[in-house]
Amino acid sequence: MAPKYKIVLASQSPRRRDLLNLLGVPFLVIPSRFDEDSVPIKNFKNGLDRAIFFARSKALDVKAQIENDSFIDARKSLIISCDTLVECYGDILEKPRDINDAKKMLKSLSDKRHHVHSAVTIVYKVESGLWEECHFHSTSTVFFHPISDVLLDKYLQTKDSLDKAGAYGLQGLAQCFVKEIQGNYSSIIGLPIDLVERHLANIFKEMGMEKWWEYVE
Repeated sequence: MAPKYKIVLASQSPRRRDLLNLLGVPFLVIPSRFDEDSVPIKNFKNGLDRAIFFARSKALDVKAQIENDSFIDARKSLIISCDTLVECYGDILEKPRDINDAKKMLKSLSDKRHHVHSAVTIVYKVESGLWEECHFHSTSTVFFHPISDVLLDKYLQTKDSLDKAGAYGLQGLAQCFVKEIQGNYSSIIGLPIDLVERHLANIFKEMGMEKWWEYVE
């Protein structure tokens, strides 16, 4: 009988948890302890390269946590990590430091287009005992209306901007900013769930497991 895997989400983001829940399979949450501030922005050519690096770094950090502790069988672990950031004409916008920083970010996005990069890394053990890595990403383009000062202040009062890359999330009032989206909606929220499902299907198929969800516990 083929082994059953435990899926581990390397993030405590409630949005990523909600998206992964859409797959209808159990999973554990083990937040990454990777320090994003330890790597300067200047080390990367663009925002996508940075997102890819951070996604892999988060996954490898959780892999190390699992290998160093005995609470999970590393032989049956499949770790999913993701990093999402906003890039506007070369400027990388992460989570704002405070309300004033959020206000500055949103003003910079007003009446403009920007890109949202979500990079995903999946690491898992195969029968040989070696860890394999799977990497993929999604980039979407978002066009904002001009944001009025009145609407901006109303949104900032919700505090919804403080824990989100680019200082906004599409699940709330910030939808009023959006004129058009080109790309993957779930990726903008924080996890391209359609791509995650497809890559999980491919990973398990390569291990001889067609209905991948039957091999998750």
